Amino acid sequence: MKHAENLLYEVEAARPSKGERTVAIGPVYRNIAAKDAYPTLDGVKTLYELFTRSAKRYAKNPCLGSRPQVDGVAGPFEFITYEETAELVAAIGSAFAAVGVTSHQKCSIYGGNCAEWMIAMQACNRQSVYCVPLYDSLGENAVEFIINHSESSIVFVSHDKLDTLLKALPAAHKGLTTLVYWGTRDETLPDAEKAAEAAGVKAYSWEQFLGLGKASPAQAVPPKPEDLCTIMYTSGTTGDPKGVMISHSAVVAEVAGLHAFLKQISYGNSITERDVVLSYLPLAHIFDRSTEEMFLSVGARIGYYQGDVKKLVDDIAALKPTLFIGVPRVFDRIYASAMAKIEEKGGLAAKLFKWGYSRKSARLKRNIPADRATPFFDKLVFSKVKARLGGRVKLIVSGGAPLASHVEEFLKVTMCAPVVQGYGLTETCAGSFISVPDLSEMAGTVGPPLPCTAFRLEAVPEMNYDPGEYIAVEKIEAVYKKNPLVEQIWVYGNSFENILVAVVVPAESALTSWAVDAGISGDFVTVTKDPRANTYVWTELNRTAKEAKLKGFEMVRKIHLDAEQFTVEKNLITPTFKLKRPQLLQYYKAQVDSMYGKKQQ
Repeated sequence: MKHAENLLYEVEAARPSKGERTVAIGPVYRNIAAKDAYPTLDGVKTLYELFTRSAKRYAKNPCLGSRPQVDGVAGPFEFITYEETAELVAAIGSAFAAVGVTSHQKCSIYGGNCAEWMIAMQACNRQSVYCVPLYDSLGENAVEFIINHSESSIVFVSHDKLDTLLKALPAAHKGLTTLVYWGTRDETLPDAEKAAEAAGVKAYSWEQFLGLGKASPAQAVPPKPEDLCTIMYTSGTTGDPKGVMISHSAVVAEVAGLHAFLKQISYGNSITERDVVLSYLPLAHIFDRSTEEMFLSVGARIGYYQGDVKKLVDDIAALKPTLFIGVPRVFDRIYASAMAKIEEKGGLAAKLFKWGYSRKSARLKRNIPADRATPFFDKLVFSKVKARLGGRVKLIVSGGAPLASHVEEFLKVTMCAPVVQGYGLTETCAGSFISVPDLSEMAGTVGPPLPCTAFRLEAVPEMNYDPGEYIAVEKIEAVYKKNPLVEQIWVYGNSFENILVAVVVPAESALTSWAVDAGISGDFVTVTKDPRANTYVWTELNRTAKEAKLKGFEMVRKIHLDAEQFTVEKNLITPTFKLKRPQLLQYYKAQVDSMYGKKQQ
């Protein structure tokens, strides 16, 4: 196992180019594996080539899996093979040609993750059509904006999002000619088809569109490496969504970089055709998209969740994934749920867990590999926690936002698998940096760059930013989220004030339980409005801050309690659960102003 500093290679000392403002910048670095050349994917240069090669090489392997439902109850996962998937991709691609959608036009896809989503996307690759993903949580205005801004010619939509799409169609540009919907057909769809056609858009069911393509087979129109595969719109954290133009070569480089990095850190055999991943993070986000392309590249399996996050645990148990990717919000919930169950058991079981936890944590900090740190406790205690992710996970990856240190430690100790954090942008195809497992100095970091990434640090004088000196509020929020009273928290600091304030969404069960003991009656909303609840939560947060040794200026001095969570629908978080800070400030402006009106002692 190599130490992180030995994975870096200084390419050159960075200097401002002609006309570039003179600022303090560091040297350019890249991964040592790219010292002589960037890794490649065995001659594959486009995503069309990637999937076509796998469809031939792994023809009979299970490829895409779903859980059929009978009377609302999901059964076991059922998979179609790579060969069968390729046939469906060819049929949908041929249907593109049949309705007049040609290369370099755009295709929007709107709906939750499912096999149809992936098949439509691969059909886009086959015909050199640019895929334009739409988050399934987007509302009418955003859908209308993206379809028009991207100039999409055709749109695929899940049945449950059809009503939202239909409301956007009258304002859609005239170039949008075709709509294809998938999902359960019911009596409302004939009216939906009429509504689409009234807006000048021809509507097809998924089965009808497949039939159209099978009746009129068309040759593939292979893309070039420099061609776009996707125009991926960011979630609009600071305004209207912005379309990021991603080429085939960029995503292929990402997949090649991921494989090279896994091999570099001695996990070269961790992703093979025998592996399986659960697809539940939005396919409209580059994090999940890159992961699924990596799995397709080796003939592995992709199982799609039911579409309901409340049933995620059931889907995990049914699929038993070997790789689990997630965002901090997901892992926060896993941590909170597991710790609550341990506290509930109490007695000998709780003592045994805490003993094993302390022992393993200490050994991990000495860089003893996770699988050799405490085999006894892994089998006796932690295997039961690992079972929450299906019991077969051998690599856990967190991205999208910083993972709280206590949650990261919890996962490393209890999941009996390497846990890594990554960082990247939509523009860089998600994974630009990934931490090295089994190295204690990697805790709380995103590690070195992937072998297909180069980077440098640059100062921003107008923001008083000099690399190392800036402390993000995410760090402070992560500390407070460790408190079991906190469901969600947004920390804010006005540069003209000398204290931090916060909006806290309390954990309902924890606060209402305290309220009963405190003699406060009423429902959860009523309790959050009670000044005594505010004082109690702030006192507990203050205790957590002191335990974490936050500096005085890092501690929140006043809070506002809200019973309603930050949601995508309220435009306060992104679909990947990142806080939309400008929107939160606007939404809670009155409460923030009130908190700054009087400091809490």
